[in-house]
Amino acid sequence: MKPSINDGDWLIIQKFSNKMKINKEDIIIFYKQDEIFIKRVASISSKAGISQYFVMGDNKVDSLDSRNFGTVNNDEIIGKPVFRYWPINAIKKIWFK
Repeated sequence: MKPSINDGDWLIIQKFSNKMKINKEDIIIFYKQDEIFIKRVASISSKAGISQYFVMGDNKVDSLDSRNFGTVNNDEIIGKPVFRYWPINAIKKIWFK
């Protein structure tokens, strides 16, 4: 699958809050291992009311994702991208449920 977001894209993000709903197939931005990642949510599990997200890159063959570093917790999430404004020829709203 062709990546939805590429290196060098400039994004406007919606900052994460406990009220934000994250659904399967949403794209999220998060910290993991002192790096920032942008990945798609492949599945969601909840234990004792705490959600954990299994994320995968759109390029599944060559992606560093939950298969390598495990699930993503709420406290690691920065937010969701909502709009790409650079490069100019790729300006668009990024849809999520």
